[in-house]
Amino acid sequence: MDSTSTASPQGNTFADHAAHAALDTQRFENQGDQYADSLLREARAHVYHWSADFPGFEASLILLDGAERHYGDLRVRSSRDITLGCPGAPEEAAAWARSQLEELVAHRESPDVSKMASKAGVTRGDLHAVYGTRVTFTGDRMESYYRIADHKIVEIGRAYGKMRFVIHIDEHQECDNRYAASHYTVFYFDRATDALTKVETYLDRYTRVGDYFLPAERRYTEAAAGKLHTRALLLQGTRLITPA
Repeated sequence: MDSTSTASPQGNTFADHAAHAALDTQRFENQGDQYADSLLREARAHVYHWSADFPGFEASLILLDGAERHYGDLRVRSSRDITLGCPGAPEEAAAWARSQLEELVAHRESPDVSKMASKAGVTRGDLHAVYGTRVTFTGDRMESYYRIADHKIVEIGRAYGKMRFVIHIDEHQECDNRYAASHYTVFYFDRATDALTKVETYLDRYTRVGDYFLPAERRYTEAAAGKLHTRALLLQGTRLITPA
């Protein structure tokens, strides 16, 4: 790492915000109905997570931003402990890279580590022919719901502030008989008018390193205000951190 390296700011990571939201929801905990709870438990059991004793990893990083290419390096202990060095990258692009890495890592961490998963009960809703059964989190301030099909979470809906969003997960990568979302689209709507305000697409790829599947690529495109903006993160030479 060089002098441009920065560590994750304390209390300001994706995982911290998500864990806070999950804890906030627990204050409204409701047991839900048995069928919906069973669907949710089974879907969560099929999500690929690292073990609670995951040692972390290091990698070389390439940040692609339009016509620009920036090189750096990366050390990850957890979603709350990321050191990223990317000399020459604009501050905004480097901040975007950090937020994407925090999200990628937080979703792979053991739930005991990330504490992201809400424990609110769920109730069953309608059945969609493509995206499956809707399960709604009771008492959730963000009006959260999932749709579950083939033992996988394939749609996520939430609302906060003046917006709501829906995520369609159309492809999962199999990782040791469990699954990590690998191709998904996020649709953002204005809550007052229902107008579509932004669309984001994500393409993630994982590669096996030792006993773990680790991030290898994230490709991101944002469509907003009549423009497209595509970025990508490529991780190379990825290696697990050897315990001291």
